Amino acid sequence: MKDKNGEAFASRSVDPESIRLGEDGIYWGSEGDGKALLAPFVRVASPDGSFVREFKLPEGFAPTADKSTGIRDNLAFEDLAVGPSGDVFVGVEAALYQDGPNPSLTSGSLSRIIRYDGATGEPKAQYVYPVSPIPQAATKAEGGNDNGMSEMLALDDHRLFAVERSYAQGFGNTIKIMMMDLADATDVSAIPSLAKTDQRVVPARKSQVLDLRAIGLVPDNIEAMSLGKAKDGADVLILGSDNNFSSSQKTQFYAFKVLRRPQ
Repeated sequence: MKDKNGEAFASRSVDPESIRLGEDGIYWGSEGDGKALLAPFVRVASPDGSFVREFKLPEGFAPTADKSTGIRDNLAFEDLAVGPSGDVFVGVEAALYQDGPNPSLTSGSLSRIIRYDGATGEPKAQYVYPVSPIPQAATKAEGGNDNGMSEMLALDDHRLFAVERSYAQGFGNTIKIMMMDLADATDVSAIPSLAKTDQRVVPARKSQVLDLRAIGLVPDNIEAMSLGKAKDGADVLILGSDNNFSSSQKTQFYAFKVLRRPQ
């Protein structure tokens, strides 16, 4: 991938997290950097990696020095999905500063999902995805833990899979796949702060589809999700991990046969 000038990106100027094939090129997202005040973005590249265009970033997402609004560091554009209509869905891992706190062991977090017109790159709507509380406490003294939405996959134009990826020091990762439905969710694009609004907000409905630990697996840092095909033509849900260049983590791929697609 190249920058807007056709050059390689400068060191630490981009943090790619998700990639999809769109109608007019390769859609990919950069998480941004809250500490360095680098805004997240979604861009379209040609097959040779050249810059084609960039989607419009809505107000309230760019990082701010005083942390009053915008993305939190390392909790920004993790998720990218393309629906059958060409609409593009982009999600933040956890709440923007103005929308409330990070997840904790006792409370969740309100992530925003931007719905774009894929052809124009213009935002069409925003929805709330309720990230669950952290499911596992750290087992090491002074250990950290977290939870967030690390990837999305569109099944149609309103139903998506979401990966909720948590980590607890001394325990490891917990990975859950959720089905969300945006059909009746409130468009919150005109609400500057979810924490300070008196408007009624209906979040995306969600239900758990799969807990990898509950079926005996020991997942690592799952951050990728896609659909593929088995030799018999059946749909296969494929998950992949990000090992963070760490010797203590693994590169993993999981494949699950899809027995039935939602109608």
